[in-house]
Parts: sequence; C-alpha cells; structure tokens
Amino acid sequence: MQHPKRDYSLPIWEWLELCTEAHQCRTSFIREHMTKTVFDNEVFMNLKQCILYGEHEYHSDITPSKEFSELSQKLSQPLSHIDTLSPPKKRLKYNPLKYIVFDTESTGTSKNDIIIQLGYVAYDERFNKISTYEKIWKSDRKSNKFALQIHGISDKQISSSPYNLKMELKKFLELVSELKHNNGVLVAHNAAFDMRMLRQSASYSGMLWDEKLKAFCTMLALKKRSECERGINCKNEQVYQFLGGKPLGKMHTALIDATATAYIYRCGLDRNWWF
Repeated sequence: MQHPKRDYSLPIWEWLELCTEAHQCRTSFIREHMTKTVFDNEVFMNLKQCILYGEHEYHSDITPSKEFSELSQKLSQPLSHIDTLSPPKKRLKYNPLKYIVFDTESTGTSKNDIIIQLGYVAYDERFNKISTYEKIWKSDRKSNKFALQIHGISDKQISSSPYNLKMELKKFLELVSELKHNNGVLVAHNAAFDMRMLRQSASYSGMLWDEKLKAFCTMLALKKRSECERGINCKNEQVYQFLGGKPLGKMHTALIDATATAYIYRCGLDRNWWF
C-alpha cells in the first residue's frame, strides 16, 4: 500500500511503474471499503495507508459510510508519519511551532520592490500542519510587467486588498519570532530573494529589521546534491514533481510554491540531505 521510496539504482521509468502499481492497489482497496462500517486491525492499517495518500478524496461516485468518514478525518496526517501512526486513542497534545515554509510574490526584483503576496505553511516538530496563510497585501506600488507575467496579480488587486502590508508583515514577523524562540527553522526556496523582499517591505513600512534573521534555502542545499537525487535542475516545481509530489495547481502563487517547498524540505529531511 505504501508509496515506494525512490531507489536510485533503478531507472526512473521502472520506479514510476512501481508507483503506479502501488496507486492501483490503494485505489482498489479504498473503493472496496469506503462503504463499510466495521474495520478490523489489518483493514485499519491498510486504510491508514490509503487515506494518508489521499486516495479517498478521488472517488466522488461512492458515498462513504459515516464510520469511514470519521475514520478518514482522524487519519488525515502528513505522509512522513505514515509508519508511526496508530489507531487514535486520545487527543494528541499540542506540539509547538517548529517549521515555517514560506514564499513571496513581489512587484519585481529590484532594491525598490516589495512583497504583494505572502504564503506560508506552519508545522510542529513532527511536521504536522498547524496552519496555512496566503494573502495579497495592499500597497501603492505597481508590479513591473515581468513580475506581472509570473504571478498574475494585478495592480487593482493590490490597491484594493483589505490586508495592509505593514500589519500583515508585523503578524508574520511575530510568528517568526515565536519560531526562533522554539529553535525552529524558517525555510524558503531561493531564500536570499524572499528574505530581501521581507527586509525591503519592512523598510517600506517603516519597520525595524532584524539583520540576524536567517532562513534555510532549499535551492542552495539542493545544488549540493547530485542530479540523480534531485532531478535535472533546482527549480522548485521540477524538484517537487521529480520527488513524487502530486499536482498542486498553478505555481507562482505564494501558498502553492510554499507547499511545494515544504514537501521538498520534508523529503530532504527523510533522506538526511540537509545535514
């Protein structure tokens, strides 16, 4: 049932065949049990695998039983804990913020440009998702034509947004301060650019900037890996797809890019890439 780990001794087409077989196995099993009301231990363990991979979300032609729906809600946890989860017995204790993976869209790339959209995903120490965020920030700056072609956020959307840049940036930096207090990790793909945009946006808003604030860069770290490990290049979307990430939607929106980066970072943790 479990998705096969990437075996770099195999050609990629053989590994993809194994992935397809695992998917077909999970699809068949989930369709058989979505209408059931009782699940023994063996069935439970197999359903856990299927639900964690999201198989139950793709069968709109089947009306799931109430018992299955409740089970799927309880088992919807990150993939990295697929082997450690057990039938829930009691409410889990709150785990503190440990990772924030973020991305920005900006008016351009010059020293005068600022953030117009920020997205992030926050996780606890076990990489359970705590929260997500994506907002367009209001300002009087206009995007240059090259930036507009990438993110597609119009000047009208920026000027009419109800989310004030200074207030939203302040909230984000307060969250990052909590992360630092927990000895957590701030993560971005091409972190040098995103951190520069944060700094320039803080300056634009008249806010103080902590020069000690740093972020882990998946792009730079991936450059230290071989091409057979990470794929042909270090672009966010290509690495995400190479590592088996499911389609997320239109890239170059802040939350989707941050979600892809989070997946890459988590895969890297599993492979000990970052140490």
